[in-house]
Amino acid sequence: PYHVSVATRSILLVQHAPGFRPTEAPFMFVGQRQKVEKVVAVPWEVAAELAEGLLEAAELGPVLVIQTTGRCGSTVLSKAMEWLEVGCQSVSEPEVVTDIHEMLERGLCSRADAVQALRTVLLLLIHQRRRAQPDKPMIVIKNRSLSCCWRHCELLPQALPEVKQMFQYRRLEDVIGSSHVATEANMVSNTARLAHQCVQDRLLWMLNGSPIVTFMRRMVKTMEEDPAIAWAPTDQACGGGLKLDIDVQKFVACGSLGFQTLRNVLAAHASVVLGRKGLWACTLSYEDLKDRKSACIADLLRELGWLHLVPDPQKLGTPEGDKVFSKNAHSGGGHSRVGGSTLGGDARHLQIIKQQRHGAMPNAHLPSW
Repeated sequence: PYHVSVATRSILLVQHAPGFRPTEAPFMFVGQRQKVEKVVAVPWEVAAELAEGLLEAAELGPVLVIQTTGRCGSTVLSKAMEWLEVGCQSVSEPEVVTDIHEMLERGLCSRADAVQALRTVLLLLIHQRRRAQPDKPMIVIKNRSLSCCWRHCELLPQALPEVKQMFQYRRLEDVIGSSHVATEANMVSNTARLAHQCVQDRLLWMLNGSPIVTFMRRMVKTMEEDPAIAWAPTDQACGGGLKLDIDVQKFVACGSLGFQTLRNVLAAHASVVLGRKGLWACTLSYEDLKDRKSACIADLLRELGWLHLVPDPQKLGTPEGDKVFSKNAHSGGGHSRVGGSTLGGDARHLQIIKQQRHGAMPNAHLPSW
């Protein structure tokens, strides 16, 4: 499944050239746009009926969904779990999940429709992966940042109760910095790159009719008004709730850097609220993954209750197992890897974080300003 269409109330399925695997791209939505031979639109009701006839509808098997802040090593984690040959296969950032979030965000469907669509597309996706690689029963689905897909997290327990969700995060300042340099690395225009470096790219938004400012206002409205992620402090002294007051223009004034900051504030806000609702089976930090590598994966599988499914668990936590972390998880497309912004990262910066637990710390990617 590639896309959930509201306009035609159908799910678009794509068929590729023989031998092509879209999951080998760093992001599935990139791979699904390549070497396409056929696109089939299946009505929602027909797709749901088809999905309910699959074996996974009765017995799902081990499925993990990784929710993230973005730029936090989640692509590295999902690819490493596959490369380690522990019985896992990964799917990175399927478009259908963000489609369902957007449908709800815009009020284009009911909650019941969204739950059914989520169940249908995931059953189809999981079944296809198990058919493609039957020797790898553990399915790992890594989503985009929570800022653009958080609404589906609460639907998952209703759509597929057996699915386990985890949350992967990184120091917020470093997520913003990594996003900032990745955006610049993928710019084609020299003018846009210069404006970006001078924190003046908001001027280009005014000239080219960019919808970014409208989207930023929408993010602020979501945090301030949406009851689904309303902030309820645990401190009783704060009363029954906390009124957020965010001046979006202060973020707009900083251009792309302000956009990335606001987007990550939303992801962090959603992660805490959803975590308090008990949706995360476990959490993992980027810094721990970089430091402990395959030992982190052993701990994760143990926490999920899946370690017994690993053919050779002794490999995890060894120099041999850690070798997969020398590969580039983003090769073959997607964002360029800049300044250690993905796997391996900046070892010097990691040491600073480990040694300096309190106070101001330098950013892994941004200059000192």
